[in-house]
Amino acid sequence: MKKLFIFDYDNTLAQPVSVPSDNILSETARLTKENYVAIMSGRTLKQLNQLFVKNITITNNNLFICPYYGNKIFNYNLKTLNLIYEAEQVPPKDKEIIYKALKGIKKKVIITEKAGYIAMDCLGEDASNEVREKWDPDGSKRLSIRRNLDEIFKGRFDMFITGRATIDIVAKGRNKADNTVRLARMLDIPLTNVTFTGDEFYKYGNDYPLLSLKDIQINIIKNPEETLGILKRM
Repeated sequence: MKKLFIFDYDNTLAQPVSVPSDNILSETARLTKENYVAIMSGRTLKQLNQLFVKNITITNNNLFICPYYGNKIFNYNLKTLNLIYEAEQVPPKDKEIIYKALKGIKKKVIITEKAGYIAMDCLGEDASNEVREKWDPDGSKRLSIRRNLDEIFKGRFDMFITGRATIDIVAKGRNKADNTVRLARMLDIPLTNVTFTGDEFYKYGNDYPLLSLKDIQINIIKNPEETLGILKRM
């Protein structure tokens, strides 16, 4: 039976906003010959297409691109991305609650609505990589903001401290764990044959919910070099 190998993107397959190494691309392509492989990330489809899809050579249809936490799922076949699942957008009432809360933050932030969730960039799109790396390396600044938001939302949404300056506010039932289960069911793969590899398994990291899935295998890594070692053993 085929297995399903799911990978986060940033700091797992590549450094943030970077193309994976040739070795990671070739090992990932090799893995698709006999198994399903999925890339599940908070990044957009455009970003994953530019950074990953356009740089990998695959002749089968065993690759799945799952941007927006997997709230959209695309099958890659014959150099074409075919949409096979799309979550509903954030309901208007929830959106109103979220935007009202974010506007009350005493900080200029960039708010972006994505598939199934809303992202808050605490630095704005013009911040340099250097600024992003130094601003909140331990997540403490965003944790403080998250606590304030949680008092308003009272558990209505999942919230994740992710990347270098972002807080994602995700509708219930639409985090990575939910969409891992969804993809496995779509492919008729038992959870015991699913492996998820990522780096944000700390509390409130966007990979953290995967720890609640007792049947799947988890690989917790720190960087793409560690991922490459795991890929070679798969």
